[in-house]
Amino acid sequence: MAMHAARGAALASNKLLTWETIALGLALGGMMFAGAWLGRRLLDRMSDRIFLGIIEVLVAAMGLQFLLFPR
Repeated sequence: MAMHAARGAALASNKLLTWETIALGLALGGMMFAGAWLGRRLLDRMSDRIFLGIIEVLVAAMGLQFLLFPR
């Protein structure tokens, strides 16, 4: 906790921590919480076979993306 307070004080003293950034952080944190909650509910209702199928499709799509659009 002390480390977070020190970091917040350092950011505030350099004008990097504003009410806008605090509001944005709270909004993003809320969306992350909601997404994790929704994902967990979906995962609990999904069978192992469907889950593995989705993962395989996503891995194949990412592999194709790396092959077709190299950086």
